[in-house]
Amino acid sequence: MPHDPRAQLVEERPKAAFLGDLGALVRRLPRARLTLALGLLALIAVPWVVRDPYLLHMINMALIFILVASSLNLLVGYAGRLNLGYAAFYGVGAYTSALLTLKLGWPFWVTLPLGGLVSLAVGLVIGVPCLRLKGPYLAIATLSFGEITRIIAHNWDAVTNGPLGVRGIPAPNPIPIPGLGTITFVSKTNYYYLLLVVVLLCLWGIRRLIQSQLGRSFQALREDDILAEHVGINTVWAKLVNYAVSAFFAGIAGVLYAHYIRYVSPETLSLGESFTMVAMVVVGGMGTFTGPIVGAILFTWLPEILRVAASYRMVIYGAIMMLSILFMRSGLVGAYATLMERWQHWREGRTP
Repeated sequence: MPHDPRAQLVEERPKAAFLGDLGALVRRLPRARLTLALGLLALIAVPWVVRDPYLLHMINMALIFILVASSLNLLVGYAGRLNLGYAAFYGVGAYTSALLTLKLGWPFWVTLPLGGLVSLAVGLVIGVPCLRLKGPYLAIATLSFGEITRIIAHNWDAVTNGPLGVRGIPAPNPIPIPGLGTITFVSKTNYYYLLLVVVLLCLWGIRRLIQSQLGRSFQALREDDILAEHVGINTVWAKLVNYAVSAFFAGIAGVLYAHYIRYVSPETLSLGESFTMVAMVVVGGMGTFTGPIVGAILFTWLPEILRVAASYRMVIYGAIMMLSILFMRSGLVGAYATLMERWQHWREGRTP
C-alpha cells in the first residue's frame, strides 16, 4: 500500500504544535523560576544518577552540613555573633532524639521537632548571659559552653553512655501509604529524599526569615548594635531570637545525623566539629544565602581528598580560613560575584 505523505503531516502536526507550545511556555517562565525547577529536577534525579553507595553517603552528609552551616550563618553571618561551640547545639539535638527513641520508644517524627526545640532551649540558656558580650569575650564564652556540653556528654554515663556513645539508634519510622505500600528509610536512597525534603523546607524558612523585618534587624545588629537600639530595634529580643532560631535548625540537623549514622558520641560536640562548621560559613561566604551551602559541600568532601594527610587536616583548615580572610573577605561566593562583575565590565569596555 503506497505511503500517504498527508497522513504523516497530520501525525506530525500535533507534535510540532505541542513542542511549539512547550517552547513558548519555557520562554515565558522567569529565568529564576526555570532555574529553580531545573535544580529541583536535578536534585530528585541524584540517586538515579549516582549509583555508588559511598558517593550517595557523602551527598547525604553534605545535605546535613548544609543545614548546619546555614543555621550557623544566621548567627555569624547575619547577626555578627561568633560562636566557637556551635557543635553543642547540633549534638544536643542528636542526643535528645537518640535517647528518646531508644529509652522511651518515641517515634522519629516526634523526636525530630523535639530535638530542635531542646536545642532552642539550650540556645536561649547560652544566649542570655552572652547578650552584652562581643568579640573575643563572646568567642571565649561560647567556646567554654561547647566544652562544658562535651564534658557532660563524656562523663554522664547513666544517660549518654559516656565516651562509648549511643549506639543502635533506629532509622526513622516507616510511613504507610494506602494503596502504595510502606516507605522505609533504611536505604541511603530513601534517606536522601527525606533529607532533601527536610533540608529544603528549613532553607526555605531561613530564606523567609532573612528577608523579613526580623532578618533585617539581625543585619542591623551585625553592623552596630548600639545604633540599632537607637533606631528602635529591640536588640535584646533580636539577639535571643537569633540564638534560638539558629540553635533550632542546628538541632534538626543533629537529629537527622543521629538517625542516619545510627550512632552519636561526645566527639559530635567537639571543638574540631565547631571549627569545621565556622570554616564552612567563613570560606563559603558569611552573610550570603548560598555561601554556607558552597562551604558545606567543600568541607564535606575535603576530608576525603585530604585522607592521605589526615593528621594535618586542622592545619590545612586553618590555612584555608586564613587565606580566605586575607584574600576573599566575602568567601568563595563573594569572590565569584566579583570576578563576574569584572568580567562584565571588561566585556563592556568599562573600568571596574
